[in-house]
Amino acid sequence: MPMPIMERIHPSMPVYSVRQPNAPLFQAANGIYVADPAGDGGILIDCIFQPPYIKSFLEVVGKKVGTYIATHFHVDHSAKVHYYDSQGIDVVMPAKEVEYMRSADFLLEHAGLRAGGLDDLFHDKVMRLFGWKPVVNATGVSPGTAWNVGGIKVEMIGLPGHSPGHPGFTITNGDNEKIVCPVDLGFDHFGPWFGFPNASLPEYLESMARISREIDNAVAILPSHEPVIKDGYENLCNEMTRKLEGRIAAVQALMDAFPKGFTAKDGVEREVIYRKEKLLQPILPLFLFWETWMVEHICKLLVDRNLAEEIYHASDPPGFPGNVYRSTS
Repeated sequence: MPMPIMERIHPSMPVYSVRQPNAPLFQAANGIYVADPAGDGGILIDCIFQPPYIKSFLEVVGKKVGTYIATHFHVDHSAKVHYYDSQGIDVVMPAKEVEYMRSADFLLEHAGLRAGGLDDLFHDKVMRLFGWKPVVNATGVSPGTAWNVGGIKVEMIGLPGHSPGHPGFTITNGDNEKIVCPVDLGFDHFGPWFGFPNASLPEYLESMARISREIDNAVAILPSHEPVIKDGYENLCNEMTRKLEGRIAAVQALMDAFPKGFTAKDGVEREVIYRKEKLLQPILPLFLFWETWMVEHICKLLVDRNLAEEIYHASDPPGFPGNVYRSTS
């Protein structure tokens, strides 16, 4: 059976990056395995692979693991978690998002997909394809929760914005050597992503500032969708900020061209974030939904920065935002 690639991160810590080779786009996330040399108290974080890889992985580590941490409700991080639950492994998730794991209806409703008329498309083309099933026994935990695995401390830290309860993790040993997992914060080719209505750009910016502090003196960074990073941390944070501020500037420039009023839909029609021809056409409406909300979040941030004003407020909570903005710059 195919086996995920396991890479030990640092000689002094039994911490492994676990990833599926040649994984289909969006259908896997790089996981973390913190081994318990003395028993069955190991921890898995976001080990999302295709079923044959999960099954072979569990044959190797399943009896050595006590806790599985699902980081957030986005389906590339919450699908297939039921495989771990079925092995008697305790599944935990940030308390602000655990209900998304317990119920498909809750996810579709509270992620804005039902209000946007996209619940059937998302359920049939994304959740089924990714193998998402509810884990009704999942338990909620809060930032600051820590696990001790054979002298290794795994602590959940709050990095919200990408999603309401999006976390990160610091993994430290007795010598204060530290591995940092920023999960989906934006250390990848796209950069910060905030495409659901329940994302928060102000919180995202605060989380970016926090991760910049956390990675100071780290021995490695383990992002969810990129290889292990062991140097160039400052440049990574700068690049993440550059990508976000570039998108903010693009929306602001476009808003300037609409003196009578600008909506998120105007930004989508002019492809301010996504190029339609490069998107997966069977789920194109979902990408347009996500882009609409990214533009809307940027518009709200421009208001916070006194660079725009809201001149019409649509009823809340809409499936697609209808607020109208005007530049004040």
